[in-house]
This record gives sequence, structure tokens and C-alpha cells, in this order.
Amino acid sequence: MGLYHVRTIIRSHLGSLRVENRPEGGAAFFLLLPRYGRHWAFTQGGEER
Repeated sequence: MGLYHVRTIIRSHLGSLRVENRPEGGAAFFLLLPRYGRHWAFTQGGEER
């Protein structure tokens, strides 16, 4: 259930989640999120920082 919520949040930010099996055991999780510039923040109602 936890990964479902992580995936939902990442997708809401136009990102993606990738999971790979590690040869030495375990798994690797890659969270890919877009980089937003100042223009995006102003068009989305954000404030300059």
C-alpha cells in the first residue's frame, strides 16, 4: 500500500517511479521528478523565493 501512495504522489507531479532488482540482492528505487523553473512557479500561483 505504501508504494501505491508514493507512485500516486510522483505521478501527480508528472514524475515516474522505477524499481530494479539488484544483482547482490534487494531492490533499487528511482524517483524521477521534473525540474521546475521560476516561470512554472509563477504560472502555478507560486511565490518567488
